[in-house]
Amino acid sequence: MKQVVLGAGLAFAVGVVLIAGESYVHRGVPEWVLCVPLAFTCAGVLVRQRAPLASLGLGWSGW
Repeated sequence: MKQVVLGAGLAFAVGVVLIAGESYVHRGVPEWVLCVPLAFTCAGVLVRQRAPLASLGLGWSGW
């Protein structure tokens, strides 16, 4: 479990660095807005490893 948490945290940190370094296609929105889907993605990785049935239910329901 620690590897999953470290991996998700590292992915979030690298993503924030990339967003802060403006290495993305500029879409006319503030940079903090781009961190929201990144945070959801990293949280999804944690939920998938921690509670696979809950994540399967969320995916099936369309959330």
